Amino acid sequence: MTSLFAQNNVIPGSARNVAAGAKSQIHDLLNNPAMVQTAIVTPLGRNWFRMEKDSHVFTDQVSVAQVSAVLHDLDNQADVFNGRRAIISSSIVREENDGTIVDLVVTSVGPLNIRIRTPYRVLTTTFENNETKAYIEMRQLDSDSASNDRIKNFFGMRYVEAVNIDGKYYTYIRIFNSEDVNGSFLPGARSIFESQIPPTCIEALELVITAARNR
Repeated sequence: MTSLFAQNNVIPGSARNVAAGAKSQIHDLLNNPAMVQTAIVTPLGRNWFRMEKDSHVFTDQVSVAQVSAVLHDLDNQADVFNGRRAIISSSIVREENDGTIVDLVVTSVGPLNIRIRTPYRVLTTTFENNETKAYIEMRQLDSDSASNDRIKNFFGMRYVEAVNIDGKYYTYIRIFNSEDVNGSFLPGARSIFESQIPPTCIEALELVITAARNR
């Protein structure tokens, strides 16, 4: 099966690996999620923005299998992403030959605690899933992207690997998302997006680890 990443060429290099330099930051990244790079928010015109978010963490609290179980529980993402900023609900629509069609609803928390719900439909495909490595891609359906007035061209990667550093194994988790978002509802959208992306991504990884402890 050909990776969607190769088709989309979303970012230079691939998020399907441990980020360059991450192993040397093990002490900073151990159970302490961080952005791989500064979040990119690019104006596309007419109040639309492209957001690229890449975050990662090492943990010694859960295994690859436990994290994979959380990420593959596509019908119950609301039980995982139920934080202050990272809020996602999900439901499986149907199984396809190349993956699972899933309806997602992301709730964004804006200024004055304004909450905005953004529904979209994705194809979720698992390319690797074993005791030492898991890799999942999510792509918004073309039909949904064409008609959705809130989010278009969503593409996501979820990567998990057991990494040996100085003779000890750690579980490495990396989440990358790229999407085009309508910011017309939010005055000063670009600066708000830039400020909210890091804490939302960090909280999402914290929630994954928390949920994985119970798997």
